[in-house]
Amino acid sequence: MTIQDACPLFLAHGRAERQYAKETMVKLRDCFNAWILPCLGDKELERLSRTDLITFRSELVDNKLGINRQYSILMTLKSLLKFARQVLKIHTMDPNTEIRLPQRPKPHVVYLNNEEVERLRMAIRTNSFSGLRMRTLVEVLLGTGLRISEALSLDRTPFEMGHSQVEVIGKGKKPRVAFFPETAIYWIKQFLYYRSDDCPALFITTGNPRRWDRNDLSKYFKELKKQARIDKPVTPHILRHYASSRTMLPRRRPGAFCGLSGQTDVA
Repeated sequence: MTIQDACPLFLAHGRAERQYAKETMVKLRDCFNAWILPCLGDKELERLSRTDLITFRSELVDNKLGINRQYSILMTLKSLLKFARQVLKIHTMDPNTEIRLPQRPKPHVVYLNNEEVERLRMAIRTNSFSGLRMRTLVEVLLGTGLRISEALSLDRTPFEMGHSQVEVIGKGKKPRVAFFPETAIYWIKQFLYYRSDDCPALFITTGNPRRWDRNDLSKYFKELKKQARIDKPVTPHILRHYASSRTMLPRRRPGAFCGLSGQTDVA
Protein backbone atom coordinates (compact mmCIF):
# COMPACT_ATOMS: atom_id res chain seq x y z
CA MET A 1 0.00 0.00 0.00
CA THR A 2 1.28 3.46 -0.91
CA ILE A 3 1.23 6.51 1.33
CA GLN A 4 -1.31 7.98 -1.10
CA ASP A 5 -3.61 4.99 -0.48
CA ALA A 6 -3.12 5.03 3.30
CA CYS A 7 -3.77 8.76 3.72
CA PRO A 8 -7.61 8.71 3.43
CA LEU A 9 -7.79 5.71 5.77
CA PHE A 10 -5.64 7.52 8.32
CA LEU A 11 -7.80 10.65 8.13
CA ALA A 12 -11.02 8.65 8.41
CA HIS A 13 -9.61 6.83 11.45
CA GLY A 14 -8.61 10.12 13.04
CA ARG A 15 -12.00 11.68 12.50
CA ALA A 16 -14.19 8.71 13.43
CA GLU A 17 -12.25 6.68 15.99
CA ARG A 18 -9.75 9.14 17.46
CA GLN A 19 -12.30 11.98 17.21
CA TYR A 20 -9.74 14.60 16.25
CA ALA A 21 -10.98 18.18 16.46
CA LYS A 22 -11.97 19.95 13.26
CA GLU A 23 -8.91 22.20 13.50
CA THR A 24 -6.64 19.17 13.86
CA MET A 25 -8.13 17.57 10.75
CA VAL A 26 -7.54 20.78 8.79
CA LYS A 27 -3.87 20.83 9.83
CA LEU A 28 -3.37 17.16 8.99
CA ARG A 29 -4.88 17.55 5.51
CA ASP A 30 -2.71 20.59 4.90
CA CYS A 31 0.47 18.70 5.80
CA PHE A 32 -0.49 15.84 3.51
CA ASN A 33 -1.61 17.94 0.56
CA ALA A 34 1.20 20.49 0.69
CA TRP A 35 4.20 18.21 1.34
CA ILE A 36 3.79 14.55 2.22
CA LEU A 37 1.73 13.41 -0.76
CA PRO A 38 3.60 15.45 -3.41
CA CYS A 39 6.96 14.20 -2.12
CA LEU A 40 6.22 10.70 -0.81
CA GLY A 41 2.72 9.81 -1.99
CA ASP A 42 3.83 7.13 -4.47
CA LYS A 43 6.15 5.40 -1.97
CA GLU A 44 5.16 1.92 -0.76
CA LEU A 45 4.88 1.91 3.02
CA GLU A 46 6.70 -1.42 3.23
CA ARG A 47 9.60 -0.04 1.20
CA LEU A 48 9.90 3.40 2.73
CA SER A 49 13.59 3.86 3.53
CA ARG A 50 15.86 6.04 5.55
CA THR A 51 17.09 7.51 2.26
CA ASP A 52 13.54 8.57 1.40
CA LEU A 53 13.29 10.39 4.74
CA ILE A 54 16.62 12.16 4.28
CA THR A 55 15.58 13.34 0.83
CA PHE A 56 12.21 14.48 2.16
CA ARG A 57 13.70 16.43 5.04
CA SER A 58 16.22 18.05 2.72
CA GLU A 59 13.30 19.19 0.56
CA LEU A 60 11.73 20.87 3.57
CA VAL A 61 14.97 22.63 4.48
CA ASP A 62 15.69 23.69 0.88
CA ASN A 63 12.29 25.33 0.71
CA LYS A 64 13.16 27.33 3.84
CA LEU A 65 10.31 25.98 5.93
CA GLY A 66 10.39 27.13 9.54
CA ILE A 67 11.15 24.71 12.34
CA ASN A 68 7.55 24.68 13.59
CA ARG A 69 6.25 23.91 10.10
CA GLN A 70 8.79 21.11 9.65
CA TYR A 71 7.80 19.74 13.04
CA SER A 72 4.11 19.63 12.09
CA ILE A 73 4.78 17.88 8.79
CA LEU A 74 7.10 15.27 10.31
CA MET A 75 4.72 14.67 13.21
CA THR A 76 1.94 14.03 10.68
CA LEU A 77 4.13 11.56 8.80
CA LYS A 78 5.09 9.91 12.08
CA SER A 79 1.43 9.52 13.03
CA LEU A 80 0.66 8.00 9.64
CA LEU A 81 3.40 5.38 10.05
CA LYS A 82 2.17 4.52 13.55
CA PHE A 83 -1.32 4.06 12.12
CA ALA A 84 0.03 1.83 9.35
CA ARG A 85 1.88 -0.39 11.84
CA GLN A 86 -0.72 -0.54 14.60
CA VAL A 87 -4.03 -0.42 12.74
CA LEU A 88 -3.34 -1.60 9.20
CA LYS A 89 -0.70 -4.10 10.40
CA ILE A 90 1.68 -3.08 7.63
CA HIS A 91 5.36 -3.74 8.21
CA THR A 92 6.94 -0.35 7.70
CA MET A 93 9.76 1.51 9.42
CA ASP A 94 9.41 2.29 13.11
CA PRO A 95 8.63 6.03 13.27
CA ASN A 96 9.77 6.26 16.90
CA THR A 97 13.34 5.39 15.97
CA GLU A 98 13.57 6.54 12.36
CA ILE A 99 11.91 9.96 12.48
CA ARG A 100 13.64 12.52 14.64
CA LEU A 101 11.64 15.67 15.17
CA PRO A 102 13.47 19.02 14.97
CA GLN A 103 14.06 20.87 18.21
CA ARG A 104 11.50 23.66 18.35
CA PRO A 105 12.41 26.99 19.94
CA LYS A 106 10.69 27.74 23.19
CA PRO A 107 7.64 29.87 22.44
CA HIS A 108 7.68 33.48 23.52
CA VAL A 109 4.48 33.92 25.48
CA VAL A 110 2.88 37.35 25.24
CA TYR A 111 0.89 38.61 28.21
CA LEU A 112 -1.28 41.66 28.61
CA ASN A 113 -0.67 43.61 31.78
CA ASN A 114 -3.44 44.81 34.08
CA GLU A 115 -3.54 48.29 32.57
CA GLU A 116 -3.88 46.88 29.05
CA VAL A 117 -6.66 44.56 30.13
CA GLU A 118 -8.50 47.51 31.69
CA ARG A 119 -8.16 49.48 28.45
CA LEU A 120 -9.47 46.48 26.58
CA ARG A 121 -12.55 46.35 28.77
CA MET A 122 -13.18 50.06 28.51
CA ALA A 123 -12.89 49.97 24.70
CA ILE A 124 -15.91 47.67 24.36
CA ARG A 125 -19.15 49.61 24.01
CA THR A 126 -21.87 47.51 25.59
CA ASN A 127 -24.88 49.47 24.30
CA SER A 128 -25.23 47.18 21.25
CA PHE A 129 -25.82 43.47 20.98
CA SER A 130 -22.41 42.82 19.41
CA GLY A 131 -20.67 44.94 22.03
CA LEU A 132 -22.40 43.20 24.92
CA ARG A 133 -21.61 39.84 23.37
CA MET A 134 -17.95 40.79 22.96
CA ARG A 135 -17.64 42.04 26.55
CA THR A 136 -19.19 38.81 27.79
CA LEU A 137 -16.79 36.69 25.74
CA VAL A 138 -13.79 38.72 26.91
CA GLU A 139 -14.81 38.36 30.56
CA VAL A 140 -15.31 34.62 30.14
CA LEU A 141 -11.87 34.20 28.57
CA LEU A 142 -10.18 36.45 31.15
CA GLY A 143 -11.91 34.82 34.09
CA THR A 144 -11.78 31.15 33.20
CA GLY A 145 -8.79 30.56 30.92
CA LEU A 146 -10.98 28.59 28.53
CA ARG A 147 -9.80 27.92 25.00
CA ILE A 148 -11.88 29.81 22.45
CA SER A 149 -13.34 26.55 21.13
CA GLU A 150 -14.42 25.67 24.68
CA ALA A 151 -15.96 29.09 25.27
CA LEU A 152 -17.91 29.00 22.02
CA SER A 153 -19.19 25.51 22.79
CA LEU A 154 -20.88 26.72 25.99
CA ASP A 155 -24.66 26.46 26.22
CA ARG A 156 -26.89 28.95 28.02
CA THR A 157 -28.88 26.49 30.17
CA PRO A 158 -26.34 26.01 33.02
CA PHE A 159 -26.12 29.78 33.53
CA GLU A 160 -29.89 30.23 33.38
CA MET A 161 -30.05 27.64 36.15
CA GLY A 162 -27.62 29.69 38.25
CA HIS A 163 -24.55 27.47 37.87
CA SER A 164 -21.07 28.95 38.15
CA GLN A 165 -19.28 25.66 37.45
CA VAL A 166 -19.70 24.07 34.02
CA GLU A 167 -18.19 20.93 32.53
CA VAL A 168 -16.40 21.57 29.24
CA ILE A 169 -14.81 19.14 26.80
CA GLY A 170 -11.24 20.23 26.29
CA LYS A 171 -8.27 19.21 24.20
CA GLY A 172 -8.16 15.50 23.50
CA LYS A 173 -11.89 15.26 24.26
CA LYS A 174 -11.11 15.31 27.98
CA PRO A 175 -13.86 16.73 30.22
CA ARG A 176 -13.04 19.15 33.01
CA VAL A 177 -14.90 21.61 35.19
CA ALA A 178 -14.55 25.32 34.45
CA PHE A 179 -15.15 27.81 37.26
CA PHE A 180 -16.74 31.14 36.31
CA PRO A 181 -15.91 34.11 38.56
CA GLU A 182 -18.47 36.67 39.64
CA THR A 183 -17.55 39.19 36.94
CA ALA A 184 -17.98 36.64 34.13
CA ILE A 185 -21.32 35.49 35.57
CA TYR A 186 -22.49 39.10 35.79
CA TRP A 187 -21.87 39.75 32.09
CA ILE A 188 -23.32 36.41 31.04
CA LYS A 189 -26.54 37.29 32.87
CA GLN A 190 -26.64 40.73 31.24
CA PHE A 191 -26.19 39.16 27.81
CA LEU A 192 -28.85 36.51 28.39
CA TYR A 193 -31.29 39.12 29.73
CA TYR A 194 -31.34 40.85 26.35
CA ARG A 195 -31.64 37.63 24.36
CA SER A 196 -35.03 36.98 22.75
CA ASP A 197 -34.11 33.85 20.79
CA ASP A 198 -34.30 30.18 21.73
CA CYS A 199 -30.87 29.13 20.39
CA PRO A 200 -29.23 26.89 23.02
CA ALA A 201 -25.74 28.34 22.49
CA LEU A 202 -24.43 30.97 24.89
CA PHE A 203 -22.60 32.92 22.19
CA ILE A 204 -24.62 33.43 19.02
CA THR A 205 -24.69 35.45 15.82
CA THR A 206 -27.45 37.93 15.14
CA GLY A 207 -30.03 37.87 12.39
CA ASN A 208 -30.81 34.16 12.19
CA PRO A 209 -29.12 33.09 15.43
CA ARG A 210 -26.58 30.27 15.28
CA ARG A 211 -23.63 29.35 17.46
CA TRP A 212 -20.85 31.87 17.06
CA ASP A 213 -17.95 30.35 15.12
CA ARG A 214 -14.29 31.10 15.80
CA ASN A 215 -13.87 32.09 12.14
CA ASP A 216 -16.23 35.01 12.84
CA LEU A 217 -14.02 36.45 15.57
CA SER A 218 -10.92 37.78 13.84
CA LYS A 219 -12.40 41.11 12.73
CA TYR A 220 -13.82 41.77 16.20
CA PHE A 221 -10.49 41.25 17.95
CA LYS A 222 -8.64 43.34 15.35
CA GLU A 223 -11.06 46.20 15.93
CA LEU A 224 -10.82 45.78 19.69
CA LYS A 225 -7.02 45.97 19.56
CA LYS A 226 -7.30 49.16 17.54
CA GLN A 227 -9.86 50.75 19.83
CA ALA A 228 -7.88 49.88 22.97
CA ARG A 229 -4.62 51.15 21.40
CA ILE A 230 -2.66 48.05 22.39
CA ASP A 231 0.54 47.26 20.49
CA LYS A 232 0.64 43.60 21.51
CA PRO A 233 -1.43 40.91 19.78
CA VAL A 234 -5.01 40.74 21.06
CA THR A 235 -6.47 37.29 20.48
CA PRO A 236 -8.57 34.83 22.47
CA HIS A 237 -5.40 32.85 23.20
CA ILE A 238 -3.65 35.94 24.60
CA LEU A 239 -6.59 36.48 26.96
CA ARG A 240 -6.27 32.85 28.03
CA HIS A 241 -2.60 33.51 28.83
CA TYR A 242 -3.64 36.41 31.01
CA ALA A 243 -6.13 34.23 32.89
CA SER A 244 -3.44 31.66 33.63
CA SER A 245 -0.89 34.24 34.76
CA ARG A 246 -0.49 35.66 38.25
CA THR A 247 -1.27 39.22 37.18
CA MET A 248 -5.04 39.01 37.54
CA LEU A 249 -6.77 42.27 38.44
CA PRO A 250 -8.23 42.38 41.95
CA ARG A 251 -11.87 41.38 42.00
CA ARG A 252 -14.12 44.35 42.03
CA ARG A 253 -17.74 45.11 41.85
CA PRO A 254 -19.00 44.98 38.24
CA GLY A 255 -19.68 48.40 36.74
CA ALA A 256 -23.04 49.73 35.72
CA PHE A 257 -24.50 48.32 32.54
CA CYS A 258 -25.67 50.62 29.76
CA GLY A 259 -28.96 49.52 28.22
CA LEU A 260 -29.13 48.42 24.60
CA SER A 261 -29.78 51.13 22.08
CA GLY A 262 -31.61 48.83 19.70
CA GLN A 263 -28.59 48.60 17.42
CA THR A 264 -27.86 45.15 16.00
CA ASP A 265 -24.83 43.87 14.15
CA VAL A 266 -24.82 40.77 11.99
CA ALA A 267 -21.84 38.51 12.52
